[in-house]
Amino acid sequence: MNPLLYQNYSAVAARFSQLTVLANNLANANTVAYKGDRLFEEIIQYSTKGIPEADQVNEITGIPVTRQREVTDFTTGSILETGNPLNVAMGGDGFFVVQTAQGRRYTRQGNFQVNAAGQLQSADGNPVLGENGAITLPPGQVHIDEAGHVSVDGLEIDRLKLVDFSDRTKLAKEGNSRYALADDTEPEIAPSAPNLKQGALEASNVNTMRLMTEMLDARRQFEAMQKAIQLSMNEMTLRLIDQTGR
Repeated sequence: MNPLLYQNYSAVAARFSQLTVLANNLANANTVAYKGDRLFEEIIQYSTKGIPEADQVNEITGIPVTRQREVTDFTTGSILETGNPLNVAMGGDGFFVVQTAQGRRYTRQGNFQVNAAGQLQSADGNPVLGENGAITLPPGQVHIDEAGHVSVDGLEIDRLKLVDFSDRTKLAKEGNSRYALADDTEPEIAPSAPNLKQGALEASNVNTMRLMTEMLDARRQFEAMQKAIQLSMNEMTLRLIDQTGR
């Protein structure tokens, strides 16, 4: 492949990935406790060295190409008052733990509900775990303090299972603002200051105005790079025609 063409292609692919990430962030701007993703780019040197198909006589090195790394931004979103006693916002570090069919999962979504059997569940119907397992609440007034202690009519039932991780890059998104642990060797640790707030929810940490600006800029770059590739292809085609004519 022509190295300059490959350079342009990598740049177009980078802008396309950026647009995809930005569009997903925008679509989840109103999702409870959603954490936006960001792309970090690095420039690496392209080389044909070591590629069997390459012409080693015409080996080319030093052509910069773009490589990307996607990272989740775990900064805390705004805390919104709801007045619902089953809504719990996490204003500090950490995650709630839910039990799914695939195993334990982690979330900061605190829009809980209680099923007919009195079991505390996440919004998508998975049991919310306490220190003693799934939490079942008797009828009565529910109170959840900033440390996660759950009581009904003044009687403590359990404490919400709250965990954190030293390396949050080991968490993989699964949808519904839920995370799976991609590395089983990464231990759960106690969050330093979860700062729970009953009757409130954590909003998405996505800044919609900044997102719109970034999307417009990325789209302009994408279109400009597409044109550059088209011009390169046209030039290559003309050269081939000229060489064939000789």
